[in-house]
Amino acid sequence: MKYTLLILLFFVSLSSCTVNRQVKEIKTLEKCTFSLGEIETLQVASTDIRKVIQSGEVNLAQLPSLAIGYLTRSIPVKAKFKLNIENPTQNNAAINQFDYKILINSFQLIEGTMDKAVEIPANGNITVPLDFSFNIYEFLADETIRDDIQAFLKSTKNNESQEAQLTIQIRPSILIANKLVKYPSFISIKKELSNEFLLK
Repeated sequence: MKYTLLILLFFVSLSSCTVNRQVKEIKTLEKCTFSLGEIETLQVASTDIRKVIQSGEVNLAQLPSLAIGYLTRSIPVKAKFKLNIENPTQNNAAINQFDYKILINSFQLIEGTMDKAVEIPANGNITVPLDFSFNIYEFLADETIRDDIQAFLKSTKNNESQEAQLTIQIRPSILIANKLVKYPSFISIKKELSNEFLLK
């Protein structure tokens, strides 16, 4: 009986230590710095948007894949971003999954949840690849937005600088005692997207 009690106390203690560590990890996230790194892939309707920017093409409707997309109301986007996370503290931080939103200027493109377990070591930094796929038909169907995009593309042809603001909002979650606990609020990561940046 005494032996069984000792084993039980050991596992209770071990569980308590695990919970305390997990609580500390999510609290450490408050002190981490998030930034957007390189955009590895950016395809719109199977068209590499970087090639469109390089060409300075100003009439989006003339792109065959986009023209078909308008007819079918499906203009798929595939994007891969690099998210940089820096942890300046003496403690490890962790993420089990996170909710996200992506906005261009003030227009929300997409929201969802991504299962991606991430560990950020103490006094360390990591780069996390984030893959997104979504439909931007509603976004491009707005005439004002289309005009802004075409002005952005035209600026490259005229050797001018043009910018748009990309915002990625993430809300990390971590498993604590087998329960998913969400970070109190969304973390906003903003990046000024210039035509020069997209062509890197």
